[in-house]
Amino acid sequence: MLEWWESSYIIILYYRGFTCGKFVSNILSFNKNFMAQISTNNILISNSSVFDKEVEKFLTELKIESIFKTIPPNKEECKNWMRYELGYEIVRNRKRIIGSAGLNLLNNKKYCFVVAHDCKELNAYLESFPNAKVLEIINDDEIYYKSVNLKTPNPNEMNINPVVPYEHSIKFEISSLFDKDKFFQNIDKLLDDFEIVDKKFDDRVYDYYDQYTNLYN
Repeated sequence: MLEWWESSYIIILYYRGFTCGKFVSNILSFNKNFMAQISTNNILISNSSVFDKEVEKFLTELKIESIFKTIPPNKEECKNWMRYELGYEIVRNRKRIIGSAGLNLLNNKKYCFVVAHDCKELNAYLESFPNAKVLEIINDDEIYYKSVNLKTPNPNEMNINPVVPYEHSIKFEISSLFDKDKFFQNIDKLLDDFEIVDKKFDDRVYDYYDQYTNLYN
């Protein structure tokens, strides 16, 4: 029997800062097979070893409510971006410490995300979670510069290098961000890459996409 850290339902989200990696994971989380980076400790699912319809409904609303709260109310507030974005991870310090809620998510085959912003972090996660999948954001230069200008008070002081490419990652073309049809085509391909059978998204995903991308206008 595999230990939980050998789960194949851990996704290492590998991307240069300010290239919308968490936006991609939030979009995926409008599908029932993915869990956004929100804290689920000490709530209903902590005592749920098997997810019934009520737990699934609860998780859906919890995810979506949390995801919409990541949208700043105006462009000026975007300069405080870190106050809004999600950042909880199911493990603590890459040392295989996990809460009961996180364990139940993995046992119920919910993909959960951790974030690596450079190859050192990536390798540390891969050492701890040998069967994790790596989702790498690629072709990010345009998005990086636009995001730095939108999300930081002093964009000229930012200089984050691209991540070192990882040969075995699942790739996502973030350059499609502002082409809605192409973006969701790429998201659909991601679902195929993760072998998702039920590819249905909650309809609110398109409102979230619009609210997020409109901040760049």
